[in-house]
Amino acid sequence: MKIIVDNDITLRKVRVKSAEKIYECIDRSREFLREWLPWVDETKSPKDTEKYIKSVQHDRGALRDLVLEVWYQDQITGLLAMKDIDKLNNKAEIGYWLCQKAIGKGIMIRSCRSLIDHAFTELHLNKIWIRCAVDNQSSCNIPKQLGFTYEGIERQGEYLHGRYIDIKIYSLLRKEWLRNNH
Repeated sequence: MKIIVDNDITLRKVRVKSAEKIYECIDRSREFLREWLPWVDETKSPKDTEKYIKSVQHDRGALRDLVLEVWYQDQITGLLAMKDIDKLNNKAEIGYWLCQKAIGKGIMIRSCRSLIDHAFTELHLNKIWIRCAVDNQSSCNIPKQLGFTYEGIERQGEYLHGRYIDIKIYSLLRKEWLRNNH
């Protein structure tokens, strides 16, 4: 699977052969990513990244997570995922991260916009949500810019580096997206 976002950005279904490059992206941005992502400390080698990729690949057709490599100017710069895809209720969560050097270029906004459009028009989902740490302003700006509705705070919604943190919940409905983007 491949989604061409624009001339600079392409989204590709995550592949085992990309594990080394994804790991290098994580490793170069380790301190930056660690602030908000609890899995960074557990990613100690390309083998850990390969193990993760294998865990999200589906060979039986039961799509639960759709994880995409974010390519910017022919380099992997992060991952974008639809997680916990609920086919019964037609909803999913979007999660994302970029290596530090890719921040501030609009890469994730453009990538999310394309994935959201794919989710609503091709997968026929009805609802997408994004969860962000309350204090992670950069991450919270993405759903705001994409027209998501702020739903509230999930108190102590994530365990991060020995403490629980509160999480902001944003959601977007298919009818809202189609009304504003088609």
